[in-house]
Amino acid sequence: RAPRVWYAFREGEVSIPNAAAVAEIVAVLPSQTWAAFEDAVLAAALRLAPARFRTFARTARERVHGEPPTERHRRRADERRVWVEPDIDGMSWLHAYLSADSAARAMTHLDRVAASLAAAPDETRTLAHLRADVARDLLAGVLGSGQASVGVSVSVTVPVLSLLGHSDETATLDGYGPIDAETARRLAAHAPSFHRLLTHPVSGAILDVDRTSYRVPADIKRWVNVRDQTCTFAGCGRLAKNCDIDHTIAWADGGTTAASNLALLCRHHHRLKHETQWTMTQDAATGITWKSPTGAVSTADPPPF
Repeated sequence: RAPRVWYAFREGEVSIPNAAAVAEIVAVLPSQTWAAFEDAVLAAALRLAPARFRTFARTARERVHGEPPTERHRRRADERRVWVEPDIDGMSWLHAYLSADSAARAMTHLDRVAASLAAAPDETRTLAHLRADVARDLLAGVLGSGQASVGVSVSVTVPVLSLLGHSDETATLDGYGPIDAETARRLAAHAPSFHRLLTHPVSGAILDVDRTSYRVPADIKRWVNVRDQTCTFAGCGRLAKNCDIDHTIAWADGGTTAASNLALLCRHHHRLKHETQWTMTQDAATGITWKSPTGAVSTADPPPF
């Protein structure tokens, strides 16, 4: 179904996870769109890390699929459910199949409550343990309203024509990827905890706003998080909410607090940039470029949307 991807896989140029992602998506695409989908993802399959590629491929699927995304979402929403899958050693998996926006808000709530518990001086559980325990207690009715996470929010980027109802172009939900326009309009209109970010209907660009202070204002921070999605070091998939916002050209060296001079870096790659011989540059034409101590050059992974 995707002959060039499979040939590259056999030649060792495409990883097993990326080839598997292509197979899963092609299996549920109309046959007349297979060639267009392969054209859209082949170059990315050769170079992106699996987590980044899967998001990229889902976005490419939305662009080539012939059926309107709103109709597909309505049909799949009828399949929402919760089920238990028994595992070994006295454990089980509890699965919930939800709409992307509901799952994102639920996970944000778990993250926030878990982080508040982790701040306790005598807490020894990891964040993963805390998320699981919080989910268990919420579903079992152990945690009351006093544990509520006020102001849970995620970001959704909506093309302006879709928001106005003149287009069905998909929107992008932070941390997930493409969602249908009807869901995006509902979130923008009725969910005040969602930040509404409008993109240019042709280029998708947001005009930069320069600042004169070192501290990154909330509006620019929000835009950089949505623009970069993850750490901008090639192959790193750490999500925006777990990253620092770094001045590419240091403030002390004349760098401005503008979106064009800011980028997301996880704590490890933030230290790598400042404490080793790795260097990073950023410009409007070529984007972000990393150079290793040995002189090897790589560009940041492209955004998925």
